[in-house]
Amino acid sequence: MKTTQMASTGASVVVWRHNDIFHARLAGTVHEPESCVAEDLFEVLAELAGLDLDDSGQAAEAIELAERAQRRLSGESLTEVDDNDRHRQERERG
Repeated sequence: MKTTQMASTGASVVVWRHNDIFHARLAGTVHEPESCVAEDLFEVLAELAGLDLDDSGQAAEAIELAERAQRRLSGESLTEVDDNDRHRQERERG
């Protein structure tokens, strides 16, 4: 299974997983994919999408893109993801 993540920069990045390794490359290209473990996926997505990790907003976007890709590739439904995120945010607010 593959998922395509759209960044605010306009870049589309295709992400897939084989065992515990994630692979990503710009959509529509045939370049060798970047490969990484889950913990580093946000950095790979930031690089491919042209996001600046020194900018807190763009870093947060890279993290969200990575989390969304991981959830979609794990087979978790988007409804479950939205509900889990909503409950987590409510708990954090107190």
